[in-house]
Amino acid sequence: EYIDEYEAIKAKGIEGIYVVAVNDQAVVNGWKEKLASNTIHFLADDQGKFTSATGLIFDATPSPRSKRYVMIVKNNHVASLAVEDDPSKVTVTSAKMILTALSFMF
Repeated sequence: EYIDEYEAIKAKGIEGIYVVAVNDQAVVNGWKEKLASNTIHFLADDQGKFTSATGLIFDATPSPRSKRYVMIVKNNHVASLAVEDDPSKVTVTSAKMILTALSFMF
């Protein structure tokens, strides 16, 4: 969905879209190549340090994982944070919802 809405999101003043995954670099690179090699940046948080520090980690035994979220950063500050209650659902983090939020922010 974000790949399809990439240009619309950029048109709202967003400089980059980043995916942070609690996984190793090889897996994250595989996702990047398969999904969005040139448009979206993929970052591996292999030990979950960033995700833990932001309070967005959850126990998905046997390994910790990241909650599904969208963080909008403006002028080096978190301007908006949308977090899914159920990590298997895409509601408040959908590209459509984020585009609506961006309309009020920029």
